[in-house]
Amino acid sequence: MGRKVFISVLGTSLYGKCKYVDDQTGFKSSDAVFVQQATLECIGATKWPADAVALILLTEKARNDNWNKSITQRTNRATQKSVEYPGLEKILIGMNLPFNIVDVTIPNGKNETEMWQIFQILFDRLEDGDELYFDLTHSFRYLPMLLLVLGNYAKFLKHVTIKHIYYGNYDARNEETEETPIVDLLPLSSLQDWTFASANYLENGNVDQLSALSKMALRPILANASGTNQNASNLSKYIKVLQSVVDSMTTCRGISIMESKEMKSLKETSENINEVILPPLVPVFEKINDSFRAFEPSRNILNGFTAAKWCLDNNMYQQSITILQESITSLVCLCENLSVEMECDRTMVNRVFKIKIDSLPEEKWEINDKSRNETEAELTRKKEIIKRLLAKPLIDDLASSFKVITDMRNDFNHSGFRQNPVSALKIKSRIKERVDFITNYVRENADKYL
Repeated sequence: MGRKVFISVLGTSLYGKCKYVDDQTGFKSSDAVFVQQATLECIGATKWPADAVALILLTEKARNDNWNKSITQRTNRATQKSVEYPGLEKILIGMNLPFNIVDVTIPNGKNETEMWQIFQILFDRLEDGDELYFDLTHSFRYLPMLLLVLGNYAKFLKHVTIKHIYYGNYDARNEETEETPIVDLLPLSSLQDWTFASANYLENGNVDQLSALSKMALRPILANASGTNQNASNLSKYIKVLQSVVDSMTTCRGISIMESKEMKSLKETSENINEVILPPLVPVFEKINDSFRAFEPSRNILNGFTAAKWCLDNNMYQQSITILQESITSLVCLCENLSVEMECDRTMVNRVFKIKIDSLPEEKWEINDKSRNETEAELTRKKEIIKRLLAKPLIDDLASSFKVITDMRNDFNHSGFRQNPVSALKIKSRIKERVDFITNYVRENADKYL
């Protein structure tokens, strides 16, 4: 657990006393001139541990007008009367908070240089794993945006979490009761998290962040409903299956991709969701379903070629070329009633392509399985299968592509440590070219071979 860190900007205005209330939680503050007092009460800071800290950001004017504990009065400009007015420093001391309160001097932020100075001053105060509690009420000009951006920046570099983002809306106060609404703007930060996670999936096929956010959001819903919220349960199952589907792609689980049990489950759970109870997931949910629409929800060799294209579209080049080559081998196995799962049959198909590509005479065919002693009958059967395969148009049509794919896959697997390695740009271009060609060829000839 990191430190609890309260961060607030102190303004320069003469503030009026009121009670801050949160209708969502039923919170009502004590009489407060400064919103910082109310916010600290709202987040239960009086019970925070000693290693917590409150960072109060001050310009020199804010320090002189509203901070210093020596302040006892200020002049109301409208009435030109002096009013009793203790500085925020004195009020915070009177709260007897069990942790340090740090006044942090910041520039006025009048230009870009000072904007970055404020950003760096605050970022340097944060530690790895901190829990942040923002109060944006008196953050002038662009500071609310700066603090939100800083929070997301620190999430990435210092693994902080943002727990609350409070704003006291003094202009909306009830003048009869002197109650002023205080609202938590945390959903704005959460929406940024959803945006980043969604973009990561839609651009790269990475579902980890999306899965983590969904689980975190669904956990309290399912707990409160004791698991009886059917939409939440179905969405939870959908996210788990989605993670499994993507994992099959990233780890090149060819049999799982071909059999498509997970894809069937994904489509079924999708159809069972009557209401997407996490609003940020609605547009992403639609795009996720669209991205898998080309897959067949049943055992089908075409799913392998569709997966190769899906991986390519999601910048998984090594997975794409691996799945593409293995799907070609599977296709030939199915066409000739060979086993898709048995290594010996797959190896034989790969050797057929090598024989075709290199125009090897029969005496140079390497068909012996070195792991066991094969009988003459077994070797004769192998030769008959190879001869039959060599006569197939399918082998003729795909041989040159199979060679290109093999070379690219070897280049990947050996990290380019070979003579004349292909450049990154060229290998990406070639993979796209082969994936497009092979997937189009297979779909156009599916009736002929399947």
